Amino acid sequence: MPPRSGTAIATAAGKPAIVAESGDRGLCEEEAVQVHVRGVRNILSLLGVLDGGVRPEDVPLRPNSRFVWQRSNHLGIFYPAVKLLERVQKGQVLGHVRDHFGEPLEIVTAAADGEILFIITCPPVARGDSLLAIGTER
Repeated sequence: MPPRSGTAIATAAGKPAIVAESGDRGLCEEEAVQVHVRGVRNILSLLGVLDGGVRPEDVPLRPNSRFVWQRSNHLGIFYPAVKLLERVQKGQVLGHVRDHFGEPLEIVTAAADGEILFIITCPPVARGDSLLAIGTER
């Protein structure tokens, strides 16, 4: 299967790529937008395109070398047991998928050590749907 995202296409071509994210829950919030605006201005200043110099952000950076996507093996409802940015260990319980009557179908465990960077906000899931993503350092 060919790469589908811009960063995957760039990486496959041997070009560096980044994913810049801010905010949470998939919402477009003004403060999150402004974090990106300031970041782009800093990059352009660093490259000499804009005057003004680089202004450091008081936002912690979370460099991760890869994402480990955890997917559902069942049709059901996902109940997460972790929070965004929580550090997790391989094998740790991340949540449960239950059927529509509350019966357990699956215990979702971490496939790797890392940090929770994404959790779905719409609990009904189908087989193969993304549940959450773990950012790993290697």
